[in-house]
Amino acid sequence: MYHFKIDEMIVGDNRLSVEPSQITVLIGSNNVGKSRLLKEIRSRVLGGPNEVGTNAPLQPIMLNGISFNLPDSYDELEESYGLSKRVKRGRDGNYRIDAFCDTGIYVDKNVISRNDCRTAYFDDWKGGAVDCLFDKPVSESSLKQFLQFAGSMFVSFVGTDTRLLVSAGDQYLGSLDWGSNLLSATYRSDPCLTGLSEHIKRLFSKDAVLEIETMGGVVQPRVSDDFSDYRCASREDAGSNMDDYGPLSDEGDGLRGFVAVYIAALMDNRPIVLIDEPEAFLHPYQARELGKLIRQHCRENSQIVISTHSVHFLSGLLDASPGAPDSEDLSIIHLSRINDITSAEKLEPEDMLKVMASPLLRHSSIMDGLFAPSVTVVESEADELFFRLLFDKTVCGAETLFINVHSKDRIRDAVDFYQRANVACYAITDFDILNDWRKLQKLLQLFEVSEDEFRELPRQIKEEYQRRLDSEGETPEKETLRGCYKKETHKGLSDQTIDQIKRLRKESLSKRMLIIGSGELETTLEPLKPYSTNKSSWIEDALDEICNGENDLSQLQIVSDLKSLYGKPGF
Repeated sequence: MYHFKIDEMIVGDNRLSVEPSQITVLIGSNNVGKSRLLKEIRSRVLGGPNEVGTNAPLQPIMLNGISFNLPDSYDELEESYGLSKRVKRGRDGNYRIDAFCDTGIYVDKNVISRNDCRTAYFDDWKGGAVDCLFDKPVSESSLKQFLQFAGSMFVSFVGTDTRLLVSAGDQYLGSLDWGSNLLSATYRSDPCLTGLSEHIKRLFSKDAVLEIETMGGVVQPRVSDDFSDYRCASREDAGSNMDDYGPLSDEGDGLRGFVAVYIAALMDNRPIVLIDEPEAFLHPYQARELGKLIRQHCRENSQIVISTHSVHFLSGLLDASPGAPDSEDLSIIHLSRINDITSAEKLEPEDMLKVMASPLLRHSSIMDGLFAPSVTVVESEADELFFRLLFDKTVCGAETLFINVHSKDRIRDAVDFYQRANVACYAITDFDILNDWRKLQKLLQLFEVSEDEFRELPRQIKEEYQRRLDSEGETPEKETLRGCYKKETHKGLSDQTIDQIKRLRKESLSKRMLIIGSGELETTLEPLKPYSTNKSSWIEDALDEICNGENDLSQLQIVSDLKSLYGKPGF
């Protein structure tokens, strides 16, 4: 059987080819074009109608091309979508599709109205808008003509600007009326909101139905603890006491938004559903549960495209629970923008699930980095606190999210993950990364630092440290080899080795990786604050020094290093 769908989208200035899955998620930081892309998709499916408040269609910025799976014959349209039954003749005598897609609201004489983009035909709608689709090859003008007439039958849009207006109720419009809206269409198919009931009871301890009896011509969502009796009663008996139940508009924004998103995503039967920030107004647990619901209950042969800022909603989509589609039915597109150039990158769900499978990374904030303009990976909670505060105090005109991955071993995994997602990534590591060539080599490769020159450096450092220790003899205060990497890192090293370390640090800094030259974190404030083996005490004093101290922090080597680290384009 024929199904209307998007075959391909060309997204971003890098012209990424995207074949939408059953669920396609757009992620990224603010102002990278996620919401804009949804609106451009909507515009193309609707045949490029004029935008609200303008006399021109939405101009493409994010969407550089789109192609659809089109029917080969009128019979295919009729069999799959019952086209002839969906075309209604209104009171004005014109024929229109009995379907509605939200394209925005406008105020006319203090009355809020919705923009209706459907093309109307006075007589031969089939000959005027549909038959031209079967002249092969299909011209751009023929496709536009068809979509301007029938496009609203294929796409639904839920935006942040109009979502909460659903809770206030809306004019009830029948199939012969001019215009339509989401609540009217839902009332005609499922006024009792049967599918929604179970989930809002569990998440909000509330129940909801739609009714038109109390306000005459207005379809309004009503809320109660339980509408089971209402659903069993006859419509006349049920409607007689609806005044006893409060309107959805009196509830919190979370419940109001959840109801609108659920209706659009899981109760609307159109093949393409576009949702902007479904997690808005929801607590983290509710956002996660909404993600799980959408993935578990999305309809076969539908395409849901969602933009989100929520790591909790995204985690819900990724959660491997019974009944969820395979990972190939979920696409994740990361959008980024640097110097007005927008790039799109497809993330593999398997890569994200692999990260989430690591106990250390799963309980870090690594997923938050997908929604930041840039990230800086550090190895411990103390590093995160220290460098975030020092960064805010000393580095101007830059923005980054510090991500603590709880282990030096996990730094390379996090960097690899972010680079695959095209997230601008930095890393800060202690000097003892030079104690392990395998770990160092992986980071050098990820940051594209030439490794050949420094291949022998870890061995040289270890041998020179060992000679120093051997020469000092056995004393009660004798250092271990490991201790040499913690502080006074140049002690006992040859000038040639020290110069090579300086070259490595300089080249690494230029490629977004900072190796702390003085040792570990507790050496970075010397001479303002001496080294201490008591890390918890040191970090408390160090944070106080950064916030309240009167010393000039700009004289510190670590501050100079931070400014060099973030001195690349993009900041």
